[in-house]
Amino acid sequence: MKSNALLMIYNLVESTVINGLNELYNKLNSNNVTYSAVRKEIQDLWFTHKFRQSFKIDDNYKNYMNKAREIINLAVSENSIQLNEAKFSFKGNLDEDKILAICKEHGITFNFSIPPDSAERLKVVKRHRNDLSHGESSFAECGGSIVFVELTKIKEQAYSFLSEFLNCVKDYYDNDRFLK
Repeated sequence: MKSNALLMIYNLVESTVINGLNELYNKLNSNNVTYSAVRKEIQDLWFTHKFRQSFKIDDNYKNYMNKAREIINLAVSENSIQLNEAKFSFKGNLDEDKILAICKEHGITFNFSIPPDSAERLKVVKRHRNDLSHGESSFAECGGSIVFVELTKIKEQAYSFLSEFLNCVKDYYDNDRFLK
């Protein structure tokens, strides 16, 4: 049961981050915002998305040059940019450090003061989730290593952290902070 609770907490963390960012992307996409209108962090995200979308490992130099030229032309045109959650590369690896890095990549200001033991607790959740999903530990082994009091603290701190994350995303969203 404790192993399942850890998985549920991790799934809550991952779905909260993905859905929060997806709402931002939906707003950005539906407002037909151009490259020149968004802040540098969003420009960098869009460019990275387009760059990854354009290249394959076996492409040659000329193809890279043509694709780079195509991306530059898209950036300087007045066409709207599009972002989506399909390119998230963090599935299975979310903890406070990764979430804060994601916020920074988007230009989202995160003012939450993380208690030192809180950061370690979500790292424990991530580690147990990965161990279970990769078959490196059994549910009995994983659940047996966590006492109920610790599980309660993990749940409370994850909820507190995610609440603040959503407040920051809401402020970013409501005030169109993705724009310059």
